[in-house]
Amino acid sequence: MSEPEDRFEYEGRLVFNGTFKTDIFGPDLNPERVIEDLPEYGQGSPQQPGYGFTNIDLEELAVSNLQNNGLIDIAENTVSFRYIQEEFQEQEIVDIEGNSEIRYSRRLQSVDFYWIFPEFLFVRGAKSEVNEAVDKLNVVLERSIELSKLDFEPDFLIWIIYKHYNGEDLNTGININRLTDAKIQGSHDVFGSTRRISDSTDLVRSPPVITAILQNEDIVTIGGEFLIHNEYQLSVDISTDGRTHIKAQSDDIREANSLKRILISILFVKNIYEIYTYWLELDPSEKYPPIDFFEELYQSLKDQGISTSFALDSIIDEYTAKRGEQ
Repeated sequence: MSEPEDRFEYEGRLVFNGTFKTDIFGPDLNPERVIEDLPEYGQGSPQQPGYGFTNIDLEELAVSNLQNNGLIDIAENTVSFRYIQEEFQEQEIVDIEGNSEIRYSRRLQSVDFYWIFPEFLFVRGAKSEVNEAVDKLNVVLERSIELSKLDFEPDFLIWIIYKHYNGEDLNTGININRLTDAKIQGSHDVFGSTRRISDSTDLVRSPPVITAILQNEDIVTIGGEFLIHNEYQLSVDISTDGRTHIKAQSDDIREANSLKRILISILFVKNIYEIYTYWLELDPSEKYPPIDFFEELYQSLKDQGISTSFALDSIIDEYTAKRGEQ
């Protein structure tokens, strides 16, 4: 792999379109040894576009440029590398005399990998490019590492909503300031099976969200403002397909340089996936909301003058079974 650059920049948005659990084959295998085996990126040609990997030394960059010990610690514990793929576009250029010439413009697609060894591999980039880069990585590392994609279960997002409803924190350094956005998939809406709620003042009091929960539709995205380690306030969307979008609208992201932005983002995704693995191991009585939560939501609709022509039997039966209370 090529030598790391002396500064950090990234293209596109702070969208992580893939998170993987990493299982290492062999107790003596270290991450530095693994990434040494990655094919190095080199410039190619229109006939043979180049592709490969380059190292990102976040630790050296953070130690040299930051004073925040928490972010430096994240950098020191993250193995980072970038996949680069060239694309050439053919163009015919005609001069004033009518002579034509074929020229090629080169575009670089890049996908960044952030490996919190040995547990999580976070992948930032456009979804289609992430899929291609992960495929290339798998080919090289299939004898060293097994990658298992992690997606959030819809019930995890319901649990986050429930915790916020009760004014409770998420246990590992993330506090919910407010929930404002949601994306819902289901079959009960006359306008279509997918709809979005944006800029709600209080998502847990939003009639469309409450109705979706009570009618057992899937909440596939929630968004809002989160406080990390009582230091960084972020606006984030979390989706069940593993997509995490840290938005630029919060001051702590908008006013930071690229290096600080990415480290704050890694800190968030690391914490949210630690919470997710914690949630997966919870006892069913804590993993799933109690029945009175759904009854209170139902009463909230009535208090807001919303028609409640549907019954709660289905959702109550489902969560009674999930909680093991039958």
